Amino acid sequence: MIHHRLRSEDYASYSLFFSELLQSIPSALTQQTIVGSLLSSLNRIMSLDPSSRQRALVKQEAALLHGIVGPLNPRSRELWDNVTAVILNRKWDEGYARVFVCWTAGAGKDALNAEGDISVHLFLDNIGLTFQRSLSSSS
Repeated sequence: MIHHRLRSEDYASYSLFFSELLQSIPSALTQQTIVGSLLSSLNRIMSLDPSSRQRALVKQEAALLHGIVGPLNPRSRELWDNVTAVILNRKWDEGYARVFVCWTAGAGKDALNAEGDISVHLFLDNIGLTFQRSLSSSS
């Protein structure tokens, strides 16, 4: 149902509804739990299978995430901080990594708008800061 609605003509309002709903949840832990559940429920991607079928599935799952969580932008920084925490604090196989990269790259949507370059840098900064913290805490 969600896949179908996110491909309909009413895509933008349906996507905005989900994104605003997630952002309206005041608890970071609750947001992380919901995002973790969403990510865990993605279709299984064959890790490094380069077939066109698997590439299409990667793009489809990334577009689903884009439609539910929304594009990477500074206005949703708190949500993206929580998304980054979920991605970096769990063990995901290469299939998930392919979906995450496609999703943050835009998943074929207009994710990189006027704020796009800044948004990608914010996301990469989050990853860098998390990595630095993990190095400091392990020393």
